[in-house]
Amino acid sequence: MRNEKGFHAHCPELDGCSGHGDTYNEALRDVKKRIMDRLEKKLMAGEDIPEPCTPCTMHWSVQYSLN
Repeated sequence: MRNEKGFHAHCPELDGCSGHGDTYNEALRDVKKRIMDRLEKKLMAGEDIPEPCTPCTMHWSVQYSLN
């Protein structure tokens, strides 16, 4: 979403996790980093990862290991 300060992206499934940037791509990179950080913290704390519940216009996948 574009606003007067640039672009804003959010992930409501993760407690309103959001990112910002001067461009669309910067906002996506920022929100993806914040999503990864939030997921890592949830996994380390033994918390459940929520299923997506909102429609997306862009799909991407994340692969990581806790080894």
